[in-house]
Amino acid sequence: MVVGFCYSNFLNGLGRVEGKVTITHTDKTLWQIDYNFEQAVIGIMTGPETKEYHESSWNLPEGFHFVTDESGYSWLEKIDKGSFKSLTINVKTYDKLVLYAPQPFAVFDYGVSINTGPLGFATKVKLLGLIEMMHNFELKYSFVGLENEYILVPNSEKTEDVLINGQGYYVFFGEQDKIEENETVTLILDSDFPNELREDILSVAEKFVTFYNQELGEVLNDRLMIQLTYTYEPRVKGESFGIGGGAQSEQFMGIAMGPIDSAKIKETKQRVRAFMAHEMAHIWEKSIGNDNMRWFSEGGVEMLSHVGMKRLGFMTEKEFNAFLNKYVTESIEDLAKVSLELPHRQGFERLNYSGGTIALWAICKSISKKNEANDIYKLFRELHKFSEDSLSKFPKECLNATFASLGMNDDEILGIGYFINTKHENPQKAYVDLFELTGVEYEVYGDSLVIKEQK
Repeated sequence: MVVGFCYSNFLNGLGRVEGKVTITHTDKTLWQIDYNFEQAVIGIMTGPETKEYHESSWNLPEGFHFVTDESGYSWLEKIDKGSFKSLTINVKTYDKLVLYAPQPFAVFDYGVSINTGPLGFATKVKLLGLIEMMHNFELKYSFVGLENEYILVPNSEKTEDVLINGQGYYVFFGEQDKIEENETVTLILDSDFPNELREDILSVAEKFVTFYNQELGEVLNDRLMIQLTYTYEPRVKGESFGIGGGAQSEQFMGIAMGPIDSAKIKETKQRVRAFMAHEMAHIWEKSIGNDNMRWFSEGGVEMLSHVGMKRLGFMTEKEFNAFLNKYVTESIEDLAKVSLELPHRQGFERLNYSGGTIALWAICKSISKKNEANDIYKLFRELHKFSEDSLSKFPKECLNATFASLGMNDDEILGIGYFINTKHENPQKAYVDLFELTGVEYEVYGDSLVIKEQK
């Protein structure tokens, strides 16, 4: 499963590199990427390391290679570490899943979308010939398709000189009549997307657009764009249906894989709804901090989406409680190996979702002093009062100030911080201490810790 991935805006204030990128669809599965910068750069960051994709699909000019920094991000650089202002690369369409990284392509039976994000999230420059500095990657993009190929750029009526920030867009090249639109949503869906799931997509999306607008404010400049592809073959032989993807800007992409068990169609629909609600919540949330705040981003989005599903009638109270306890069980083993602050740096990406969700549940309980899950929306609305620059540079300070403004005392704030930043030798005891501090109702059954269902 590709897990939704949201980049932090950690480059704010460090300058920008201007220029142009031209993406040309040269053949059915071939692309040409032309970079032309207005100043010399020494590297282009292409996101988390995706070695197989780069080695199999990128044809680099002589003298260039990919390197990976200590944080796990890939950089395209010259082997001699020299600077450059222009670069042409030939890229092949890549239709495999990319785990825990931005999916580079969404491939349909009537077209393909290329993700501009992994073509460059940031650049590296050398100031005064001595100091290396990362700069924002905000260039103007132009898109050239095959003969009679329709090109759809989100939030734009043009295909030339479109300003796109580092987070990027999925830009669709294909048949125009396959695109569905209404006042709220633009939908691109595989022709063979399962009929049992197809009818649910638009109505679920529309309900969540309305719901998130009401709870978190309107953020869309245009329609929400959804792109969903499907393949009958599962990611791993023997597995059943699965879905994953990622959100960026005002759109999200998903890849569904594997056969559908007709006896489990209700469960499968629920998985698709939860996926959609999660990725849409990423669009409405406000980015906070650097890479070490991913527990808050992913855990917070899981809370936003599942509380939303409960509010909209897609999930019962019993099902919501089962969701919480699944994450308690799932996270306990990993919390003995790594802290919740940086689990993805050490190979425990899922802990951001599981442990992050339970930490956010305890925070909500501490805010309300009741079992009021709706306080997750109160928390995000209060946090949004800070500027983007403050949230980026001082995330923990903004978070702690928000906790205090919502009525949490110093002991609760310090205790939550300790839980987040500590690798716990006994995670079950750490959870018990956190629950006692914040007021989460729980029971211990031998080696099992269970959150009680709300009454």
